[in-house]
Amino acid sequence: MEFLELQCLSRMMQTCHMLYDAGIRLLLSRQRCPSTEDQLLSLCHFVLRDAPRRSGLLRDLTILEDVEESTVSLVIDVLPHARSLESLDVSSESDLIKSRPDLVHAIRSLPSVRNLEWRDVDYVGIEAIQCIQALLEAVEVSFDVCSEPQDPAEVLKPFGATF
Repeated sequence: MEFLELQCLSRMMQTCHMLYDAGIRLLLSRQRCPSTEDQLLSLCHFVLRDAPRRSGLLRDLTILEDVEESTVSLVIDVLPHARSLESLDVSSESDLIKSRPDLVHAIRSLPSVRNLEWRDVDYVGIEAIQCIQALLEAVEVSFDVCSEPQDPAEVLKPFGATF
């Protein structure tokens, strides 16, 4: 089942309960790169329908830029349950990060993230990265919105032993 196309996997999941459960595991363990806000909303709703079970299967998540407050709220609801999340891509604008300290707190509290990609990091984002509880192994950041040049070695110092 793991090599099936998404559409075929979805059809198989509709045939019986056992295939449905197995399909959920496969769907959530695949890389999640929603390209639209509707896809991100759909993913969040899907995970939250059975949060204790489904959120533990989520391995990758992309937080899109230019999303509505309601979508951000759903992402914030998903993150505390996503204890097995390994890869996080934060594409949100720095203004959103500044205006939602609860999002920053949820990101910082993720225990299992190993790969972090964060575009347009400002000072709030830098502080969030430095306080992440997880032991990051790979990080890709851009400091384009910072008013002063940033030293990546200094910003990522807390993770020097795990890179």
